[in-house]
Amino acid sequence: MLRWTAWAFVAATTYLNVAAAHGSPTAAVMHAAMPILFVTVIEGIRHLIRQHTGLATGTRIERIPLSRWLLAPRTTFLLARRMVLWHVTSYQDGLALEYQRLLAVSELQQAYGPLVLALARAAPRPTGTAAHARGRAWHPGHATA
Repeated sequence: MLRWTAWAFVAATTYLNVAAAHGSPTAAVMHAAMPILFVTVIEGIRHLIRQHTGLATGTRIERIPLSRWLLAPRTTFLLARRMVLWHVTSYQDGLALEYQRLLAVSELQQAYGPLVLALARAAPRPTGTAAHARGRAWHPGHATA
């Protein structure tokens, strides 16, 4: 809403400046140039800021809550690392993928023993995650049992 209010003020300023030109085309262009130039520069800066922060393309990664960093710094660092590596921008999506990853690791440990991480190359590869293979896709609304 603030942006549209600013645009309305710039439009009013431009109109009043052109009206003050008293019918001279050269004066009308000269009076309209500065407000239009100002808007052009501001919109250019706005575009650069949106591109730099990733807001325009949706590549900005959501912040992980500070409480999680304080309570579980190691696992939070690993989650943040995976979110960057997997190009996951939503914190909730990152949690869901981490839950699916932990579920798959747990099922591999149940099937092949606690040394599954060392023997991961010998295990058969499923076509999807273990949760999806059995049709139990998890989402943040599900309770963890």
